[in-house]
Amino acid sequence: MRSNHPLPQSSQAGAQFPTPQAVGNRVAHPNGGRLKLLLGEGDWREDAVSEQLPPLLEPMGIDCLRIRSARAAAAAVSKCSIHIAVVDLSIPLDEGSLPTHREDAGRQVLEILRRLQSPPPVIVIRPPPRSVRDADRTLGHALRDGAFSVLDRPVPLEAMLEVLRRIVQRHYPAAWNPIT
Repeated sequence: MRSNHPLPQSSQAGAQFPTPQAVGNRVAHPNGGRLKLLLGEGDWREDAVSEQLPPLLEPMGIDCLRIRSARAAAAAVSKCSIHIAVVDLSIPLDEGSLPTHREDAGRQVLEILRRLQSPPPVIVIRPPPRSVRDADRTLGHALRDGAFSVLDRPVPLEAMLEVLRRIVQRHYPAAWNPIT
């Protein structure tokens, strides 16, 4: 299944995203084209996946744009193309705001991404549910909002990397080829 997600173009007008080439232990993209991962952080701890992902993905050709609020997500999306997004539903509307109605801000980020001309695949991180009904409701909302995958916090690094691998294989196979 091919995706219609826009990838960074080379400097030549109308040129397609070039295939990356392995250089040492890094994936080099001609003209600097790289996949952009929007990494929304909510209540994650410092030792969490949000801290571990950027140094792991950067050498593989994926830049992580870390955001800590829904407003920061909106600003990031308006400035550059996002190819993959990780959205924590507990993200606040503004950085440093109180943890009330955080799920609403997380859903606002999903709505912003869904309204893009070419919405990126989204991984939703949901906080531990208060009840089974709450878990079902949150899962249903995330899937209706277009989530590629929904992961529960705390997120194991291996689970996140596996979902990212599946997204890249499905949506960007010709544009990104990790060193194996």
